[in-house]
Amino acid sequence: MEIAIVVLQYLLPVILGVLALFATVGVKKLLEKWGVERSAKVDAMIDDYTEKGVNFAQSWANHYFTANAAKPASGDKKAKAIAVVLAELKQSGITDVAEDLIVARIESFLVEKGDNPGVPSDPTNGESV
Repeated sequence: MEIAIVVLQYLLPVILGVLALFATVGVKKLLEKWGVERSAKVDAMIDDYTEKGVNFAQSWANHYFTANAAKPASGDKKAKAIAVVLAELKQSGITDVAEDLIVARIESFLVEKGDNPGVPSDPTNGESV
């Protein structure tokens, strides 16, 4: 019995070291998985908020055209869409999203939707501004 205690005294630090190593690796893998899942959720949120921003900017531009009989100044519609996306992200607790990423998502959304970003059109015909 005394021999088992002596052997256990020498092996216990090794066993605990191995267990700590496995625990560290496991926690690291778990955090990476959560990071990927969080990133995917944030991407989906950005896409959703991009659509909301574009729709808001379109509505705002239509109201502006109706009220002023003129198109909004160049870049105002884009600025409105970006502001909406940033506000929605901030409200969701997501900060530090690059404006360039939002602009790229907006342009991608418009291309997928069939609009050509940067090309003005006539809202009196039901087209985007």
